[in-house]
Amino acid sequence: MKETEIKILEIDKESIEAKIKELSGKKVFDDEIHTTIFDFEDNYLKKNKSLLRLRKEGNEHYLVFKKNEQKKELKTADEIHVKIDDFNKTKTILNNIGLFVVEENRKHRTSYKIEDVRFDIDEFKKEYSHIPAFLEIESNNIGNIYRYAEKLGFKKEDCRPWNFFDLKKYYS
Repeated sequence: MKETEIKILEIDKESIEAKIKELSGKKVFDDEIHTTIFDFEDNYLKKNKSLLRLRKEGNEHYLVFKKNEQKKELKTADEIHVKIDDFNKTKTILNNIGLFVVEENRKHRTSYKIEDVRFDIDEFKKEYSHIPAFLEIESNNIGNIYRYAEKLGFKKEDCRPWNFFDLKKYYS
């Protein structure tokens, strides 16, 4: 599956949610996310613009592999999601094949959908709670990403093609 998205920083969560609802957005998720990112000792995945993460999304668990393609205006990646039954056993398997945890984080995510567009409002917890709430807009249609960003009151210049590590660096 192809993932194409942007981030908009330092949003007013309540205001954005109200605007999304005015545009007929339907809430599809509102819960905690715990993400654990893995790599090999030599940072093979990072060097190859790839990411392997284990994630708890509410009561669901996923193993996700991402291969980033470009970072001009939009973050684009080939992404493979696999639903798993047991987070801890999967983590043990990954450790036993030589992968180790390079990052863990927790956030609260509230998500909405309109047509083929997904809006994720994220608020980090614990060690990243200093990062202000931000919005991700994701769609297979690049035009829809910018169209909805504009409808929410943002300009193209507000849209960043960042991943978690870019966000972490910016607010460090």
